[in-house]
Parts: sequence; structure tokens; C-alpha cells
Amino acid sequence: MQPRARRPAHALCGFRTQNLGDDLQALTVAMLAPYTTTLIRRERISRRQLNEPHAMVMNYWFMSKGFRWPPHSSIEPIFHGFCVGRDEMMRYRWPAYLAEHQPIGCRDMMTVSRLADQNIGAYWSGCITMFLGRLVEPVPQEKRTGVLFVDLPPEAEQLVPADLRERAERISNYCPIDIIDDPLARWARIAENCDRLRHAEVVVTPRLHAALPSAGFGTPVVLVLRDRPKDLRRYGGYDSFLPVLIHNDGKPENELSWSDVAPAVIPTPLVEHYETLKTRLRAALGGLNETIAPAVATRNRFLFENPGLGARPGLIRFDLGISSVVRSPLRWSDRAIEVVTDGFAGFDRFDVPVEVQGYKARTWTPVGRLCDFAVKPITR
Repeated sequence: MQPRARRPAHALCGFRTQNLGDDLQALTVAMLAPYTTTLIRRERISRRQLNEPHAMVMNYWFMSKGFRWPPHSSIEPIFHGFCVGRDEMMRYRWPAYLAEHQPIGCRDMMTVSRLADQNIGAYWSGCITMFLGRLVEPVPQEKRTGVLFVDLPPEAEQLVPADLRERAERISNYCPIDIIDDPLARWARIAENCDRLRHAEVVVTPRLHAALPSAGFGTPVVLVLRDRPKDLRRYGGYDSFLPVLIHNDGKPENELSWSDVAPAVIPTPLVEHYETLKTRLRAALGGLNETIAPAVATRNRFLFENPGLGARPGLIRFDLGISSVVRSPLRWSDRAIEVVTDGFAGFDRFDVPVEVQGYKARTWTPVGRLCDFAVKPITR
């Protein structure tokens, strides 16, 4: 195999949170990017985690605890979908850092206002997850089935018409504890959820990262939110094109015509900001992924030569930076090793080290980079 030319490095955030919506923001960037080099911890973003400069889309939620200091100089930020979690964060060193990189593309109007109060140029870019639907094949209306409630609390369910409640299937963006430390399993779980959103007739949820991808998939979606400032401000701007039902412990605070719920029309300025993000990513990484995936969730196949470890099956390890993901082989012979992983359309482009461990061996043997071993994905 000929050595590949060196190219600019690209980082995403990896998570150990209970909210798979965090992972969806990284997954969407990974599906758009031509490759991904590594993952870093969002909560350690001020510390050196990288040995060289990495481009990174700053499309995450940040709060004061653990984020008093801005990103390490090894991160080359592209601000799109940035969110200030709490006002206290703007009392520390972030304002000066953001001023260096202004204008800042913000996920919500509250973040725009917070930055404007500090005389930092900011605009509402929205969240990249609204455009995940542009990276995957659309689902025709005649093939859509079912009603999905995503983490809708019981008191809010009573506000939904009975005919929808009776047909609803309930799913969650919470991360099961048994996969909380496995980035690939987390992506696979949220990718499966996204494919269910793609095929639904209607989605009802308080979850930002269920509502926004639904809007991008052309799935009618209703936001059901508690009448609390910390809940409402996260949706600042989105209420201009998504139907919102606000309640106070199950008592409705506004009227909603359920018969008028239809696929959302994403405002033109947000579409333009997404196109600008693509231009910036293309410049930073030398290109973009131009393929349209048949689904978000995908089983990825990887095939490589056995480096002389014998015919008895061992293990495969992918180094994702923040952690290593270990998988068992589908096939293992003295000549070749094949592994199939649950994941998403884009994981096959990860430019990360792969190692194998022979049967009962104690050491790992490098075999190359993951993106060099990709075989045609298996659509679920």
C-alpha cells in the first residue's frame, strides 16, 4: 500500500454524557467531513489533547464548570452552532477568545444575545443537525409510518390528541449505561434513532436533537416544552418555524392546531449559514464528503491482512483518541481478518489506527488506518 499524503487533521468531540444528542452533533459533522482524525473530550477542551493543530467545528454546548478556560491552541475552531450553557461562562476567559474568532455562529438566539452583550460579533447559525437530512436519502411521504414520542414525559403526553397517543411508540435519546464509554456504540444508537425519525409520520418531543434532525428529514415535528426559562431559551429562534406547545406541569400555556402540523421549512438564512460552513470545512480539510447515504445507521465492514498472528481468532481495536473500541472479528484466518461494526455512514472514513491482538496474546499489533480497510457498507 502506497503511503497516503499527509492532510490537515480533523477532530470531533466524544462524550460520556447520558445525552446522545451530544453525539449526534459530532456524527453529523463526521458524515459531512471527508475524514476524521481523532476524538477529544469536550470537558477537557482547555487542555492539550492533540499533538498537532486540528480543525474542529465548535457546535457544542458549553457551561461554566470545567469551561472557564477556552480551547487549547491546538484546536483550530470553526464556530457554527456554538452554545453558551450558563451566563457564568462569560465571566472568565472565553469572551477574549471568542472576540478573536468573531463572528460566532450560535446555536440559539440566547447565545447570540449573550455574546452581543460582550460586544462580540455573533449570528444565529442554527445547529448542523438540521441538515443531516441532506446527507441521507429522503423518505417519501407514502413510505412513512408511525408516531414517535422521544423522551416525552407522561404529563406532556396528555396534551397530545388521543389518536396520536394510541399509535405512539416511545423512544429515548438517553444513553444506556452499558455503552456510555463506547463512542461507536453511542453513535450506532443515535443513528438508529435518526432513521426512525426519518420514517415517522410525526414526532413529538422536548428534545432539541430529536426535533432538529426531524425537521431536516422532512418529518413533521412538535416541540412540547415546559414553561421554564432554562428550557425555553435553548429553543430561541426555532419557535419561528417549528410548532411549539408550552405547558406548566401538564397544563397547556398556549394553543396548538395539531391538524396544521406539517414538515418544517428551514429559514433561508440558516440554509445559507450551512452552505458557508461547508465552504469553511472544504477549505480546512481539502474537500467534503459528496456521497448520499441510504441510511444514517450502517454496519461497516473492514478487511485487512493477518499480520502473522495465526488462524485462531483474536480481537480488533480502533484507537479513537479518547478511548479505544475493541470488537471481535466476523472472520479470522491465517491470511485475512474481517470485522463488521454497527455504526453510521461516515465511520468508514475515520483515519484512525487499527491494531489486532492474536489469540491469548498480551500485545497489540498495528495493521494500518481504519479508512484504508473499508469495504462496502451494509445498510440495515
